[in-house]
Amino acid sequence: MKFAFTLLTIIGLAIYANAQVTVAEIAVIGNKKTKTATVIREMDIRVGDTIQTQNLENRLKENWKLLIGTGLFLSVEIRDSLSSNNTLVLTVTVKEDWYIYPIPIVELADRNFNEWWKTYNRDLKRLNLGLRFYLLNTTGRNDQLKLVTQFGFTQKYELDYRLPFFNRKKTLGAHFNALYARTKEVNLKTDQNKTVFFRQDNQYLLERLRVGTRLWYRPKVRETLELRTQYFNNRIKDTVQQANVDFFNTTALIQEYLSVSLRFISDQRDLKAYPTKGYYNATMLDKGGIGFSKSVNSLTASSLFALYLPLNNKISVELIGKGQAALIRKKQPFYLLQRALGYKNDFVRGYEYYVIDGLDYGYQKTSIRYELFNKDIKINAIPFEGFKSIPLKLYFKLNNDIGYVNNPFGEASNTLENTWLWGGGPAFDIVLYHRYVIQIEFSVNRFNEKGLYLHYQFLF
Repeated sequence: MKFAFTLLTIIGLAIYANAQVTVAEIAVIGNKKTKTATVIREMDIRVGDTIQTQNLENRLKENWKLLIGTGLFLSVEIRDSLSSNNTLVLTVTVKEDWYIYPIPIVELADRNFNEWWKTYNRDLKRLNLGLRFYLLNTTGRNDQLKLVTQFGFTQKYELDYRLPFFNRKKTLGAHFNALYARTKEVNLKTDQNKTVFFRQDNQYLLERLRVGTRLWYRPKVRETLELRTQYFNNRIKDTVQQANVDFFNTTALIQEYLSVSLRFISDQRDLKAYPTKGYYNATMLDKGGIGFSKSVNSLTASSLFALYLPLNNKISVELIGKGQAALIRKKQPFYLLQRALGYKNDFVRGYEYYVIDGLDYGYQKTSIRYELFNKDIKINAIPFEGFKSIPLKLYFKLNNDIGYVNNPFGEASNTLENTWLWGGGPAFDIVLYHRYVIQIEFSVNRFNEKGLYLHYQFLF
């Protein structure tokens, strides 16, 4: 009898493991603005799918992460119920985020907060003031409209609209951007690994016009193929060209060209803002200077790969590597086309005060992260109901970065080119609402220069 019982138990477990349920319905509750079809589009479960019962819990967790990662919702809950005929009904309950963000612009004219704080002694004249207006989820399809009016150090006017899908299968999307900006100070050149600015208060030295479109094909939730075209029209005063003949790499005062790029993205991360599991890859081929353009002729290939490995419930490892190679081996204009490390998210920690220019570059970032805190904080004083509960995470982190920039046309004074870079140190990461990440990092570089650096990113 004992053997029989054990055998029946094993058979029962085997049957359960191989049992399947069919999704008969997906109901969405709480979506006042967001279209139900949009919510379901962001999931990888469809009506008619069959799911093994042993995998059901993990599939629901993964879909919770997909929905919360859209940035559309403050909270998501997915419940399952099994009917008598072995079909599954999923109920998705969402609490929508605030979709209108009129954000005053108090923005730095410099590359990052750290450069403004130390190099320019917190000079308030180097601030840009204005209004950035975000209308998220404009029509309930997770589309986004952005309007920018900016005055101060740099004048800027920008219109940006992103439509995630426009066809019946919801696999084709589009993005449009137009920008006009002008400034009385330009990033003239790089000397001793730092940006050299050139300024004249009585005239605008640089005017920029950029118009671009992107079309993408997204057959699966986590994979996207993008085609982007951009038109650039940049104009400088003759004083800029006289100060640096390599600024446009020509005697002309106008830099006009088209660019076309093709990019493939595979996003297998559990959460977009601060992942702890999965991977992300973006590989791009970019051609600058097509057709009528004579001032620009560039072709670059780049790839970013990020891997996230959970060691246990508290500890995870982040590995990020990126490389870019110039396939046309000629000297490029200094403006925009010769940037390597020190711009936006491409930097080695500990070198935030430096820029390194070149044709090719690569870096690898390693972080070991320990979760110190992960709770929802209740603040009843907040007037908006949806924001009274604040999902808050705090991580302690150890960073270790290496990088290299190849510049065959570099200047002798820029000693960080054509040499290995190293930097790292301890840090704290703060994650709010699964969307906002604030990083406070203490880093040291290969020259034993130490500093406290602030980085931040917002998932819009």
